[in-house]
Amino acid sequence: MKRIRESKAPRHTDTAMDAQVSPRRARNRRPHAHPHRLLGWLIVALLWLTPHLSAQDEKNLDKPAEDETTIEESMVVSASKKPEKRMEAPSTIETVTSEALLTSPATTFSGALAQVKGVDFANGGINLQKVSTRGFSSSFNSRMLSLVDGRLSTLPGAGLPQGGLAPVSSLDIKSMELVLGPAGALYGSNTTAGVLNIITKTPWDESGFTAALKGGQQSLVDARIRYAETVGDRWGFKLTGEYLQADEFDSDNVFNTGGANQTSYTDPAALEADIANGVAFREADLVTGDFDVVSAKFELTGYAKFGETTLSTMVGWSQNDGFGVTNVGRNRIDGWEIGHVQFKASAPRWYFQFTRTGEDAGDTYSIQNVPALLAAGVSLEAAADAARFINKSYLNDTELQGNWEIGSLYLVGGLSYREYQPNSEGSYLDDFADANGNVRDISREEKSVYLQADYRMMSDRLRLVGAARYDDFTEFDSQFSPKFGITYQQGNHHFRANYMSSYRAPEIIETHLFFFNGAARGNLNGFTVFSADGTELTHFQGLEPEEVTTLEIGWRAIFGSSIAVDAVAYKSDYENFISPLQVIATPVLGTYAQSADGEVIPFLLTYLNYGEAEIEGIDLGMDFYFSDEVSLKTSIGYTKLDSFDNNTTIPDIPFNTPEMKYKASLNVKDLPWRDSFFNISGRSTDAYDYLSGNWSGRLEESFVTDLAVGYRLAQTDTLLKLSWSNVFDQDKTELLGTPAVPSFVTFEIYQKF
Repeated sequence: MKRIRESKAPRHTDTAMDAQVSPRRARNRRPHAHPHRLLGWLIVALLWLTPHLSAQDEKNLDKPAEDETTIEESMVVSASKKPEKRMEAPSTIETVTSEALLTSPATTFSGALAQVKGVDFANGGINLQKVSTRGFSSSFNSRMLSLVDGRLSTLPGAGLPQGGLAPVSSLDIKSMELVLGPAGALYGSNTTAGVLNIITKTPWDESGFTAALKGGQQSLVDARIRYAETVGDRWGFKLTGEYLQADEFDSDNVFNTGGANQTSYTDPAALEADIANGVAFREADLVTGDFDVVSAKFELTGYAKFGETTLSTMVGWSQNDGFGVTNVGRNRIDGWEIGHVQFKASAPRWYFQFTRTGEDAGDTYSIQNVPALLAAGVSLEAAADAARFINKSYLNDTELQGNWEIGSLYLVGGLSYREYQPNSEGSYLDDFADANGNVRDISREEKSVYLQADYRMMSDRLRLVGAARYDDFTEFDSQFSPKFGITYQQGNHHFRANYMSSYRAPEIIETHLFFFNGAARGNLNGFTVFSADGTELTHFQGLEPEEVTTLEIGWRAIFGSSIAVDAVAYKSDYENFISPLQVIATPVLGTYAQSADGEVIPFLLTYLNYGEAEIEGIDLGMDFYFSDEVSLKTSIGYTKLDSFDNNTTIPDIPFNTPEMKYKASLNVKDLPWRDSFFNISGRSTDAYDYLSGNWSGRLEESFVTDLAVGYRLAQTDTLLKLSWSNVFDQDKTELLGTPAVPSFVTFEIYQKF
């Protein structure tokens, strides 16, 4: 018989830092793998395991109950802002536990999300991975909110996720929780696709000293430490640090003197001719110094407990070199620093946190701005310096939350205040000084209040959930985000239905962008387009928040002694859809634009609200637990754009999402040797069209297989792990503007002292 248990932290909890890489590749390659190869590998593995499993089953006949095979049931906090079993959560939520991070074949901790049901994952380099869900992906991941221990993990200047720049270290991750679908009722803006919350370990979760060292291809070296101690039951601290260095793979990117990239060329011969004539340049010739990636980070946190109240103070910092992709091109990240300080206090009935996050872009510059300067005779170093942009921005994030129990009614409510203080000194935002030296204030405030009511009846089998959030902005109309949900439990079957609304507030970069000498601009107050003779053609309003309403039906169940199922079907309606950068005026078409203050703009790229979209999707996951030692996780995802009603002359936006995706992962531990593990996983996606700003093209059908094997030396508490990503060496980019990910091998040593 299979029993259910709550998940527990493993002895080792770590994965590597965000790192998968992509080279400019030779074209004489062996044929690409197909999904049937993964199935073949899994069948071979299962045939090999059959004798072991049969023997295990015979032993289980005489085993006591505590040795029976179990299905782990994770505890989560992000679905309702309180601890609860994942099976009973009223939202669609996926988890990656510390043990799953440890055994994952991914070469980054964010890479472990690639195998999560419902996730669209793109690998773009050593320290660049992108996670999105439920459609409308882009070069920016602006529809999913990123958190670390509940605090915003956001770049203050652009309002975008920190991603691999975040100071969090992989050795300190306890779990990752991913809420899929709108989550505005509890989390506010930029949650139309969901919420990713990384949860770290306290000294009481794990104390002592742990070190890890990873080496691999591309001269990769990744060293990590974590040291945590407690003094009695009252005091504690932890210190984490990480240093990663590697050679980034060259990309196939080409940029011309107008800033356009190779996807704008329909004739390969014309592209090569422009390169030969010095009108276009390969990215490798536009980067100063080495093509390297460097990341250094640390965090120090102190804890104090007074009865049931816990206080903590934390300081964190990171500095990064690498590459990033944007809607208009690519950035060479050079010395980008992020720092934050946080104070947090929590008790059984209340919670308070304040975080101040700052960033400095260092010598980061826009690669696509370099070609025009090179063609004008400027040296590469001087061109890079001229293309450098400034970002010295801050973000204040404050939240106070309380909870109350009244019989069978549980209430969670809170207040939130977020203040963005962007500062680009006019280098890429419109915060420049006027003729009188007055700098334009583009700061933004968000004031919020939220409440969730959770009522249980019928011996807790029936659960009714209602939540609402009110957000007040300084630049937009106030937003109201409701949610209504119902869950019902019958034995090991859990049914849920949700109606929820959320929104995406335009990012700071979407309202205040000022790039290419004003040819690319944010849209706060709107633009009017005229023909060459001065006839008004159309008027575009200033951006408003994008809204999405979703109806979702889900089912989680455990069958017999070996199968767990999680299925969800959803339908989402989008209004005021925010586009990527669009050309709305150009001399080529005999048009020009005029801003709200009367400025004439001959050529204009900007963001627009346009169109109403309807999408539908189904995600089905089936996990097979053959024993405590062997499990197989599979999932199928279907997402489709049903309709896009466009009332403008701008072309419809592609869905930027594969219609079908398939995933499977075989996990084996303690076979054939105790303290060993084996993991092979694969993911396959359909081909699809992709458009994000200046990037336009088609992403091919893909299939990626990853492999990991490990062994723990029990006597010394040492873990050895070999990871091999992209085993069949697929040569396809997963995100336009980034390199194709090659076959990549790393070796790691984890030591617990």
